[in-house]
Amino acid sequence: MLTAGPITTTDDSAVTALADTSALGPRRDGRHIEVINRGTAPGFYSFDDGANWAFIPPETGVVKDGVTLGSTVRLKRVAGGSDLSDVYLSIW
Repeated sequence: MLTAGPITTTDDSAVTALADTSALGPRRDGRHIEVINRGTAPGFYSFDDGANWAFIPPETGVVKDGVTLGSTVRLKRVAGGSDLSDVYLSIW
């Protein structure tokens, strides 16, 4: 299992939440991922190096099963919005 957090953004640029998912081993598909946004700002997360983004509302969590991972997990705030803060990740 890999975990990260708390994670914070400081501008509209995406931040790397997990820089190297290779510690999970060679398997890239069928992973389980949990993103918890304990902050008050919405944002986006990407499990495929920033190629695709999914929305995460404030003060909520998302669990995804069967995810295919890229080499990094990234987060970003809504453009021009408040910074993300207190975001946590778990991958297993």
